[in-house]
Amino acid sequence: MLISTNIIVFFVFSIIIILFYLFAFRMNWREVLDPFLIRFVQKIPSYVTPNHISIAGFLIFLVAGLFLYLVKYSPFFSFGFAVFIILYGISDSLDGILARTRNQISKSGIFLDQTSGKLGELFVLFAIILGGYVRAEFVVIIMLCRLFYSYINMQSLALTGGKFSRPESSRWFILTIAFALILFFIKFFGLEILNIFGRQIKSLDVLFLLISFYYLGITFYRAGLLWKKLIRLDQEEKHL
Repeated sequence: MLISTNIIVFFVFSIIIILFYLFAFRMNWREVLDPFLIRFVQKIPSYVTPNHISIAGFLIFLVAGLFLYLVKYSPFFSFGFAVFIILYGISDSLDGILARTRNQISKSGIFLDQTSGKLGELFVLFAIILGGYVRAEFVVIIMLCRLFYSYINMQSLALTGGKFSRPESSRWFILTIAFALILFFIKFFGLEILNIFGRQIKSLDVLFLLISFYYLGITFYRAGLLWKKLIRLDQEEKHL
């Protein structure tokens, strides 16, 4: 009975976090945070460049990954992980605002920002593997899904010159915060192992499998939108 109750509690809490994710993702965080960040940017010394902030954001991401690994020793480290992920999210917006405000937008800066962000994401995923929270193959599935997702994004930019929705980084950022909350809940209440149909399964394995299906779903949805838009563009070119 206790195990059944744990399963129910785990899934109820996961649903609550998913609802939080959907609510947070629908909000326009740029409109909320940009006014504060713009005022903050005006106080940044002139010798600090957007590239400096991008590098600092990468280092913050590494510290976040370290806290994520340490969660295996205490669930309260998940709050440190969440705090540094939030700091990274702020820095990720701050470098762009600083570049636009000072007219310092450059291709090298965009490359540095995007590359450091991807490397930071990989570090977090490796921390998940080293912490033993999830089977390595499930993390690989997530990485492949994100690779496919990024490919569709690049194709949409290359073929249409625009984006279909808000940047991918915001989706990853909010999802990471939700993961930190779930990880704390699981470690604090001892719900690492669930007994489902007589088999013992790691609760985070279940969660990562669901996230994989989620990423595949939104990837195919975005691919469908891209396909429809390309067909419309082809038809418009024929009428020219």
